[in-house]
Amino acid sequence: MIQKILFALGAVATFEGLLLALAPQRTVEVLKKFSELSSKQRSYFGLFALMVGVVLFWISGI
Repeated sequence: MIQKILFALGAVATFEGLLLALAPQRTVEVLKKFSELSSKQRSYFGLFALMVGVVLFWISGI
């Protein structure tokens, strides 16, 4: 179980680091746009991201 959690955290850190390394300015622009959304819109976005993550974990068998 711990291995799966560490794998997931490592995957997220790798993806985040790759975005920041390859497109730092674009990342800032996207975060600014994201901050302009209402709380409700950000909440829906978070729920959607959560659902996608759960589906991906389910498909991968982890």
